[in-house]
Amino acid sequence: MTYMQKFSAILRGLITLIIAAVMLIVGSDSYVFVLLFLTLSLSISGLKTLIYYFTMAKYMVGGRLVLYKGVILVDFAFLTFSFADIPKVYILIYLALVHAFQGLVEILRAKEAHLYGAKSWWKNLAHGLVSIALAVCCIIFVRNQSTAVIIYSLGLMYTAITYIAAGFKKTTLVYIQ
Repeated sequence: MTYMQKFSAILRGLITLIIAAVMLIVGSDSYVFVLLFLTLSLSISGLKTLIYYFTMAKYMVGGRLVLYKGVILVDFAFLTFSFADIPKVYILIYLALVHAFQGLVEILRAKEAHLYGAKSWWKNLAHGLVSIALAVCCIIFVRNQSTAVIIYSLGLMYTAITYIAAGFKKTTLVYIQ
């Protein structure tokens, strides 16, 4: 990582940590804020992926998968934005499904990294297990209405800590002889 990328990762982690702390302090009144933050993050990620597709990935092998990923992320952003008027139980179920899917993908990535002999496969495994634990908490505490805010805030705090840790991680240099 360059110094600018490290600074960006640390700044993103600090902003995410502040947002998560504000959501925890406000409590169950920040339901709309959770939906808005999730919508913004999904739409920005989807739009970045679509811009990447139209500028570079269109000409690459497997570039169409990048297009599909961008369209799906933008579609999930629109779906999340439409949840403002439905009961909070459905939002908890949606959060549980998102965390479970994210955890499953991270565990599969960890398994693949372990097969290739990567040293940091355990980080993906830990991230996947934390995401699945958050999904299980969503399902267990589905009746408590403030649970979605707490679980989403804890997930944001975990993500912020990983961003900050990645920003402080020492970059390895590869010398080609």
